[in-house]
Amino acid sequence: MDHDEPSTARPADSAPLLGGNPSAPGLRESYDPQAGPRNPWPAIIGMITTLSVIVIVLFMVL
Repeated sequence: MDHDEPSTARPADSAPLLGGNPSAPGLRESYDPQAGPRNPWPAIIGMITTLSVIVIVLFMVL
């Protein structure tokens, strides 16, 4: 959920700047496919890191 808000905020901020340029749709199309494959990996790495930290903390507490 947190990842969706910044991703929507960036195109919103860059939309008015790129709106004047005719190359705006080309840049957005080329940027979207790159954002698609890159999103799952940080999420997976973050989940693994979070789970590992939780497990380490549990072992330290117990």
